[in-house]
Amino acid sequence: MHKDASLVAPEGRFLNSSYEALVDDCVYMGWPDQPDQGRRVVSEVLAEIGITRHNAERLDLYATLNRIRCHSWTGNSEIWNRYVAIRRAEVVSHHSPRQVQVSLTRTIPITPHSEVQRLRLPLPLVHAAHPNPTWRIESVSGEILEKRESSGALDLSIHPNTEVVQAKIVYEAHVTPQKEPIIEELPTPSDLQRVALFQSPLALHPTKIADLGTRSPMERVRALWDIFHDQLASGHIYHHEHLRTATPVSEEGLRWFDCVVGTWLFAEAAQSLGIPARVFSGLILQSYGPSQHYWCELFVDGGWRPFDLYAWDLTNSRDEWRDLFFGSLESRLRFERLPAIHSRFLPNRPWFIERSMSDEGAVFTYRGIDSAELLGKDVWSMA
Repeated sequence: MHKDASLVAPEGRFLNSSYEALVDDCVYMGWPDQPDQGRRVVSEVLAEIGITRHNAERLDLYATLNRIRCHSWTGNSEIWNRYVAIRRAEVVSHHSPRQVQVSLTRTIPITPHSEVQRLRLPLPLVHAAHPNPTWRIESVSGEILEKRESSGALDLSIHPNTEVVQAKIVYEAHVTPQKEPIIEELPTPSDLQRVALFQSPLALHPTKIADLGTRSPMERVRALWDIFHDQLASGHIYHHEHLRTATPVSEEGLRWFDCVVGTWLFAEAAQSLGIPARVFSGLILQSYGPSQHYWCELFVDGGWRPFDLYAWDLTNSRDEWRDLFFGSLESRLRFERLPAIHSRFLPNRPWFIERSMSDEGAVFTYRGIDSAELLGKDVWSMA
């Protein structure tokens, strides 16, 4: 595991809105079941790295979180240890088939300058790991003028006079771990067409990947997997500043990846080696509240197999957890297959996420970068 404080990301533009929001985000990572204890420990760690109520507002959110993680590796490790322990326990409990009921309550303000006056809700994808998901709308505030269902999304057109709209949707599915390759679906040309959101990390290690073209597809995937686990670090990335404009992974620049950046990089690198890839987003079905996540599937050895770099957060890069999600996955719920099927609901502008726990479930608050204005809020819960 990387314990190099030099991996801290440089300053960016993802500004934290308050000290409380920063604490809540850290508590969400390590103490979702014990928030009071978490706030005490997080406050102590923040004080150790010089962050207080007086200087926290408008700090760069992700750079600060990376500083906390580096401090957890080199100083007070309680946040990191709690984070790993909770994730490991959840993963173990979800390696068997089960029936799940998940609800999403989505709230968005609608203003005169909103790009569209609508509420978009994600719909679960039919997948071999949950072949027959169902959903129902339980409640909607505001006047709905039109409903339009498409693959992966339900759009509700809202009356122009509505200021805030809130809807609750409930999903039910029988989910199973993905342990065997999916052989029923063959790759399409789009699965080999690189989206090129980021620069591939292949250039990092030319000597290590020089002979990949002569190896089997699975050996190529293994080599990529080892590059990510041995040479990079899982952390927080400024997505909107890097999309098409910068290189989040390079020898001179950042060596961080999170689930979004890491998944796209891994998929694009595989495609550049002739391996079909598709990116999924969905929910890790944690008992204390579902968590949004990204991972990919690669077509190797005659079928689609899942690969999730989330395993980086569960391992010290040398133990048995390192390969936990190499070709297999615990039970999850899928909502997007990117870039073709998506359920984006936010306006096309830079934003950041504040995460916290409440009695209702896991709360994701989306805010504009420059002003921290509320763009939307999701509350995910499981029955």
